[in-house]
Amino acid sequence: MLLYYYLKAAFGFNKNQLSEILLLVGVGSIVTQMLVLPLINPLVGEKVILCIGLLASIAYALFNGLAWAAWVPYMSATFKVVVVFVSPATYAIISRASSSKNQGKAQGFVAGVESIASLLSPLVMSPLTSWFISSSAPFNCKGFSIVCASVCMMISLCYACLLKPGVPSTSSSDSEDDIEAPLLSES
Repeated sequence: MLLYYYLKAAFGFNKNQLSEILLLVGVGSIVTQMLVLPLINPLVGEKVILCIGLLASIAYALFNGLAWAAWVPYMSATFKVVVVFVSPATYAIISRASSSKNQGKAQGFVAGVESIASLLSPLVMSPLTSWFISSSAPFNCKGFSIVCASVCMMISLCYACLLKPGVPSTSSSDSEDDIEAPLLSES
């Protein structure tokens, strides 16, 4: 909803224009996930897909945050269609990196981090957005909060580039479970 308030303040968007953008993004995302993702995943792998999704996310945020005309948010919606790559690639990389015994813990940890971020981000971004939309902003960049979000995504892209996805290694906790099992049966 922050995007809506920003677009309304910057370009006078109404809810119908925002719904047009959301419709374009929704239909495009469905097509991308159903047709494009299964085709490119075997060719390039999850790490490349994650990096492509993060790059598209950065471009989407920068184009919206620095929009110079009312047509720019419509054009940036094409990048948002590719952003849907981030979530499945992230879960695939984490799933592949954790052992079969720790799948639930790993996926639950990611879901917990996403939930905490969904809770905390409006607490930071809403005041920042309202400050830069107002007349008391320190400089004229109504989409500054969105640009700040793109900087955070740039940091996550740097970490994504450092990932080395591969086969799950046998962790020490798995070997400890094997050792503790006979001890429990003896007592």
